[in-house]
Formats: sequence, C-alpha cells, structure tokens
Amino acid sequence: MSAGKAVISRRKFLIMSAAGLLVACSRSDDQATTGLAEESVAAPAWLPKLIGDQAAAARIGNAYLDLHPGHRSIDTLTTDIERSLVNYDATAVDLRDADRVASVLQRLVRHDYTVADVTSVDGWVLSTTEARIYALTALAL
Repeated sequence: MSAGKAVISRRKFLIMSAAGLLVACSRSDDQATTGLAEESVAAPAWLPKLIGDQAAAARIGNAYLDLHPGHRSIDTLTTDIERSLVNYDATAVDLRDADRVASVLQRLVRHDYTVADVTSVDGWVLSTTEARIYALTALAL
C-alpha cells in the first residue's frame, strides 16, 4: 500500500456499489427524488434511483469524463445511455417510467460485464453503461 493512499479491493468496491444500488432502489419515491433531481432539472428522473453515494459516483464520473471529453454533456450521456437501454430491452422500456428504467439499467450493467462491454477508469474496469451513469452524475451535481 502506498503512503497516504487508500486501497480498496475490486471485490469490496463491487459489493459497496451493489449495496448502494440496493439502498437507492429501496428508498421511497420521496427520498429517491431528493439530491440529484433537485440539483439539476436536466438530469433524467431515473438517475437518482441508481446512485447511492453521489460523491463517490461523481469522482468516478469525472475520471471517465477526463478520458472521454466528448461526453461532457448531460444530453449526450442521457441519449447514449437511453439508446443502449432501448437496444438492450426495447419491448420493456417506457422511458417515462423512472422505476422501470432504473431496473432495466441495473440489468444492462450486469449484461455489459457478461459481454465484456467495459471500460477502464482510474484503474477500475467498469461496465460502459455504469461509467456513463457515473459521468452523468458528475455533470448533474
């Protein structure tokens, strides 16, 4: 371990991320819409339902945006994420249903890992969809 730098295992990071998603999904609608939705009207309604720790997600998102400066737009990222979502599950997704979108996005993230649709961000291997969700969080804060 290097001095002054916290090291976290990939397994612990994934467990913590999954726990954050579970917490976010288990909150009531009133609780889930606080935070991101209030801070940025341009962020999609499904975003706060996916993010447990906004600050951690934003740190990873900013690292992704440093690598992909062309994605520094809420509209661009939202369009890319929703396009991937519809391509993954076109018959089951109504983009106006934030709960349903969040649920399908969680499955899409798992699917990305299965088909190796991943990207490296600051030493972490993340689902491309997951990295874009984190980048969207960074822009929405």
